[in-house]
Amino acid sequence: MTRRFLISALLTIAALAPMAAARLYGYISDKENNPLTGIIVRLYRYNGSSPVSFTRSDKNGAFSIQSDSLPAKLSFSSPKYELREIIVEDSVNPLKIKLVRQAYELNEVIVKAPHTRVKGDTISYDVSAFTAKGDRSIEDVIKKLPGISVDNNGRIYYGEKPISNFYIEGLNLMGNNYSVASRNITPDDISTIDVYERHQAKRVLKGVLEDDRAALNLRLKKGRMLQPVGHVTGGAGYGGNPLWLGKLYGMLISPKNQTIISANGNNAGKPYESLDCDRDGSTAYSIFKRTPFGIPPVSENRFLNNKSAYFTANTLFKLPDEASVKINTSYNLEHSRFDNHTRTEYLGTDIGHPVFEQSASSGISRHNIYTVASFEKNKESLFISDQAWFNGTFNDNSYDLSRSVNLFQRVRSHNFKAGNKLDAIFRRRGKVYELSSFTSVDNTPVNTLTSTVWENGAAIAQTVKGISITNSESTSFSRLLSRKSTIGMGLFFRADYDKLFSLGETDSKPVTSNDISGFKLRSTATPYYKFSIPGKFSLSVHFPVNLYNINYTDLATGQKYIHNRTYVDFSAKLMYKPSPMFLTNMETGRAFTTGDMSNFVVNPIYTTYRSSSCLGNGALNIARRDFIKGDFNYRNLLEGLYLICTASYSKTKHNTLSVNDVKTDGASTTSSSIYATNRTESTFVSFVATKDVREWSTLFSLNGSGMWNTRNSIRSGHEIRTIGSYYTAGARIETILFSEYLRIDMNAVYSRSIQNFKGLMPNVSLSDFSLNCHISVFPFKSLEIYGKADLRRNQLSSGLYKTNLFIDAGARITIKRFEIELAGTNLTDMRKYEYTICNALDLQNYSYTLRPIEALLTLRYSF
Repeated sequence: MTRRFLISALLTIAALAPMAAARLYGYISDKENNPLTGIIVRLYRYNGSSPVSFTRSDKNGAFSIQSDSLPAKLSFSSPKYELREIIVEDSVNPLKIKLVRQAYELNEVIVKAPHTRVKGDTISYDVSAFTAKGDRSIEDVIKKLPGISVDNNGRIYYGEKPISNFYIEGLNLMGNNYSVASRNITPDDISTIDVYERHQAKRVLKGVLEDDRAALNLRLKKGRMLQPVGHVTGGAGYGGNPLWLGKLYGMLISPKNQTIISANGNNAGKPYESLDCDRDGSTAYSIFKRTPFGIPPVSENRFLNNKSAYFTANTLFKLPDEASVKINTSYNLEHSRFDNHTRTEYLGTDIGHPVFEQSASSGISRHNIYTVASFEKNKESLFISDQAWFNGTFNDNSYDLSRSVNLFQRVRSHNFKAGNKLDAIFRRRGKVYELSSFTSVDNTPVNTLTSTVWENGAAIAQTVKGISITNSESTSFSRLLSRKSTIGMGLFFRADYDKLFSLGETDSKPVTSNDISGFKLRSTATPYYKFSIPGKFSLSVHFPVNLYNINYTDLATGQKYIHNRTYVDFSAKLMYKPSPMFLTNMETGRAFTTGDMSNFVVNPIYTTYRSSSCLGNGALNIARRDFIKGDFNYRNLLEGLYLICTASYSKTKHNTLSVNDVKTDGASTTSSSIYATNRTESTFVSFVATKDVREWSTLFSLNGSGMWNTRNSIRSGHEIRTIGSYYTAGARIETILFSEYLRIDMNAVYSRSIQNFKGLMPNVSLSDFSLNCHISVFPFKSLEIYGKADLRRNQLSSGLYKTNLFIDAGARITIKRFEIELAGTNLTDMRKYEYTICNALDLQNYSYTLRPIEALLTLRYSF
């Protein structure tokens, strides 16, 4: 009995006594099972309050710590994770610790690690968290960020507005040519993308004047600084003709200098400037369109047969005292050709609906050189910027045309533009002074259109020459009445001198001519008031008072056109941000606009071999526009939800009415205008909603828009009121499945347009649907096999639809610094793309010849 009692007592004492020393070990991860590095592990005695030892987790999330007794207490802490404490009673099995990210608010700072951080109007995104397999450029990552979209030309939009600046390490090296950087910088080069909402680039104006647009900033990884990075690419292939491609991109970023150089060339259907871009130049230069016979709404590598080259060099030096100097230069060479057939039905004529058909082979030949040098000092008390530029463009375009006869049309033009812009802003003790000066000269010495009918030699020759000189000067003064109120006055003066000469000939006989020159002066005084609570609320009211002095002379007739009058505008802007999640902007006002020299070009000018236009009617175009617009933004970055809604309405009263007449056979058209009251209305609404479900690695996006406008025009002597309605709805899903072995990106868009002619003739309704799908498979890390499908269903006429399916596929493999890609395009061998649009009173059906099946093998080396 005594022996049993002694044994029981010894066992009880052993159970109650602390255990001997033990090694405690385990692994720390987040809720997605990602290992966590650098987590502080502290060891406490069971009832102790002070740590007796500590360690940190390694790169695999593993930790190990020695305890002299058990049970013991362990705590796991990090600034980014919630504190966790556990009691350890034995050391037999490894510990598996999961930590939860913490979100906290401190002085307008909301932290949501690992991928998003908000501080005031700045949103910072961790690039690694948004990068997936298959993302080759930083543009691929930017597209995924909430509220951001990128168009086909690389222009970035935040909400409905293009960004104001694209920074690299806080410096605006590329200006508006930032797509060269965004499409070549790789995600591996960038650590963070900053979105600056309502960004004021001039530090001296912060708190005084806000911009309603956003800016982007790229922050490089430390290992990408102070060394050249980039890539060299070469490729060859076949698709009816031999294909080639070459590319060089280099970038060097340091604290004192930034340099980007890029050289490109190809004949694979990839021009380096969109063919349908606006022609920026004098009135004379803008007369002839680059693609007068149409261009399809599909990727240019589908239809364009080209030889293109592009070179750009950009460098920026950061100087002491917040100053910098930069030089940007580029050269673009474009030789391209594409073929199409057009059928135009003219509505609203007295002779029914005449139809005109033609086939065109358009050849575009263009050289452009652009260079700009600028200096900037950007301080909180002083801003100075001086920018000088030159832009030269040389076009020689040819068009082979066929209908009942064969024709040839050629357009040659040279345009030179040079200018300088100086800005200076001073801020002293609550007072802000601004000075600005702008001067440009735009000369079009060569601008001719010639057309020849091969069968009978009939010819048309149209020459349009011109020069424009612009100078503007502005200054402003503002005073801070208090920390929240500002009152100020802006003064603005602009002088425009324009001269245009045109001569149209048929078979060497003069037909029409214009010879107009003169000036337009605008003097504006703008008193304004602003009340603001920084980051929360702002209200600004402006009352521009504009005095116009306009004097143009017809040198052929001696007739003068003089207009001296004062107009008063009004605008009010409201911004309200009740919390970091909500932002509302509203603007309303009234604005007057006046025409220019083109209003007095009253004799027809041939714009194509069959179309002529009178730019004006001899009366100055004056319009009064009343408008209201607003947007609502909601963002919940903790939940990955972003929503923006916009709406606008405007009503405009004009004093001119457009006239479009057609010959009985539809073979020629003329456009002009008459002096008459004309009222137009426009309404626009849109929304974009984005949901990022991080747990599923999936991004959902919905968008929709509606636009309604009314306008009057004249055809065959009848005034026709047209109500146009346009609707779009789209959805997108991007997801990553099976541990990043599969990536799917799908985008669907439905659009519908309706033209209502108020019972004068039947309504015209057209609808289109497109579905894009991009699927990538990654059998292993360095290999990507992808396929792309582009389905388009276009309505050609009532009850008649045309379906086009494009399929591309390829594979790319990465071996250290080398990447090899084999790409095939148009694998369905679609040879024709057809669609219909209703352009005012014209119903136009287009059919374009497409490039055949093609294959291109490229080798890329990254450094």
